[in-house]
Amino acid sequence: MSYSTSGRRSLICVLLFAWAANFATNGHSQMPPVDSQPLSLQQILAIAESQDNFAAVAQIERQGEPLEVAKLYYQAMRSLYYQQRDLPRMIFVSQAGIRYCLAQADQVQVSATVDPAQREAAQATAEKLRGFAKGLAYDLGANAWPGWQEPGIEITRSDLLAGLDAARLNLRLARELSRDHDALGNARWLLGAQLLANAKANAAIVEFNQAATEFKSASKPDYEQMAHGYAAIAKRSASPNDADVAREELQQAISALKKSGTEDAKFFAEQLHSVAEYFAK
Repeated sequence: MSYSTSGRRSLICVLLFAWAANFATNGHSQMPPVDSQPLSLQQILAIAESQDNFAAVAQIERQGEPLEVAKLYYQAMRSLYYQQRDLPRMIFVSQAGIRYCLAQADQVQVSATVDPAQREAAQATAEKLRGFAKGLAYDLGANAWPGWQEPGIEITRSDLLAGLDAARLNLRLARELSRDHDALGNARWLLGAQLLANAKANAAIVEFNQAATEFKSASKPDYEQMAHGYAAIAKRSASPNDADVAREELQQAISALKKSGTEDAKFFAEQLHSVAEYFAK
């Protein structure tokens, strides 16, 4: 990133002092008025286009209670990726949604009263909000991965870094929320995929092998073989000297998937072929 943590904090302080000085001079706030009528998702995304992303995000956060806002963030993320094919804006909105959900989760817990029933309800709401943050992080990481070779989606270096960070957050939240082996396997796979795309093949191998272990514990053999196949692809990238061994391991995984014959297995076998070709370039 272009700013260090201390550098960002210094910049934020300067901007806050400048805003405060301007507020004192003018004697009134320059913040836009809050709309009283709820807006549709299409109207909000139109604001991003006609004004700016920050205005659109502000409108999203005015649309109801925290869980309603979290759902709207998720809908906006999906629309921006699948309908509008706008990866930069999808990343911006997803990151804003993640920050919102995590901040609201903390606030809900802090504001809970001493009443046990209210504390329990607050804990449940906070967990749902963190779950939304995890979902946004997973989809951000998956959408910003070049291995899909999606038409109309161009992934830059900064997009890859955003995807890697989201994958790391998704795994952390999966642990904090005590997700099952299946979810942990998916989280490990996503982190491995992003590490591979970010030229960290050795670290990717570790994550793919961990994913295979989680999928085995979840009794999902097709997913386990898929993860082994990805580990072989990463091994080939990590060490050209091991290319023959990696190729054989990849073929073993693909053969096991074809032998399985399930719809998931067929899909994964084709996916491994495509991804292997992409990372061989």
